[in-house]
Amino acid sequence: MELMRNYKQELLKVKHKEFKIHKLNHLRLKQTKNKFESKSKIELKQLAKDISKGLIYTNRHIDNIKELTSIFPILKSINPETLPLAEDIGMIYEYYSESISKCTLPLFKSAKFLNKKDSEIVWDYYKVL
Repeated sequence: MELMRNYKQELLKVKHKEFKIHKLNHLRLKQTKNKFESKSKIELKQLAKDISKGLIYTNRHIDNIKELTSIFPILKSINPETLPLAEDIGMIYEYYSESISKCTLPLFKSAKFLNKKDSEIVWDYYKVL
């Protein structure tokens, strides 16, 4: 029984490491010519609708910037050298359905990014809703 428990724990560690590597590779793929890919107007409008419906949590919901890595712990594993376009990030967000904790503050195992231009467009749509 103990052997099985140890095996499961080790398997979870490996899967977690693979997940981090997958996320970093995904971020690299989304970068194009010193900027993150822009989303279509339809996607941006849908994001704004989902934010207004309370389906998405963003970094704009956070009062204290120190809480950012508590809510999105995957950000701790991102080395600035592997993500040289950090200055182009305009919004960090994730759907509540991806939360692994339903406490006062959510806890996400992943994070999505918008570039600065797209984040302003989403926020303008959100204000109109």
